[in-house]
This record gives sequence, C-alpha cells and structure tokens, in this order.
Amino acid sequence: MNEAIITNWNNTVQQYDHIYILGDISFADEKTTNSILSRLNGIKILIYGNHDKVIRNSIPLRAYFDEEHELLERDFKPDGGGKGVKIIMCHYAMKVWNKSHHGSLHLFGHSHGTMPDDGTRSMDVGMDCHGMRPISLQEVIQKIGRRELRALDHHGKGD
Repeated sequence: MNEAIITNWNNTVQQYDHIYILGDISFADEKTTNSILSRLNGIKILIYGNHDKVIRNSIPLRAYFDEEHELLERDFKPDGGGKGVKIIMCHYAMKVWNKSHHGSLHLFGHSHGTMPDDGTRSMDVGMDCHGMRPISLQEVIQKIGRRELRALDHHGKGD
C-alpha cells in the first residue's frame, strides 16, 4: 500500500509543487514515516490531524514540512490569472467557515469519504476519496468552486 501511495503521489506532485496535507499523513513509527516522507515530491505544508503525533514529536520529521498549522487560511490565484479564491483548510470538516457566505472554499480530511456531500463549497480532499492520489487546486475549483452560495447560519449571501 505504501509503495502505491508513493507512486501515485509522485506521479501527481512535481518536485517544486506546493502540496497541502490535511492531516494523518502517517500512522507508522518514526523510522517508517521517515522512509516514506523522504521519497515524496513537493514542498509540503502540513495541517495537523489527530494521528500526526509521531510527526509532532519528531524534529527530524517536522523538517520535511515547510509549514505546519492547525488550521490554515490562504488566498490562491488560479493559473492564467482570473479571480482568486480563499481556501480554509482544516483536518476536520466544518459546517461554516470564514467567508463561507462570500464564496470561500473549505477543504478537510479525517472523514475518509464518509461525510455526505451537502452541496456547499466544502470538500473531503483525502487521497482515499480521489483514487489514492492528491487532488489539484484546479480539480477542487472545478468540482466545488462554482457551486451556488448557501447561507448556513445567520449570514445571508454576501452579508
């Protein structure tokens, strides 16, 4: 399984691509995790998950990541210009998130595809939901970025 994941990852992610990992990258011990991380392409940004204890507690493993976060909000500009998009990334799914009523996207992991698609601009991006490979920003935007805005709390659209 590990070899298939490494192959799929490296067929999708190039050496200088930024890759956002939304937690639970390894359930293994430090030695095994090191042998996997050392072979993965990309500039890795980790949003911690509940099973990332071995990474949290290992300075050598943490060195594989350019950034580490509990939750991350980032603005992205699509290739070729055009309107940017704010993405809120967390290991866990959220019902509402910052600027959700203004069109921001929310990406999460943790659930292994078991959360129902509620039609919002939220998406499980775990590899096990996408053919055991990372999913690109373009794929995310194509799938959920054009969905109609729905107010899920006291905000109306654009409030």
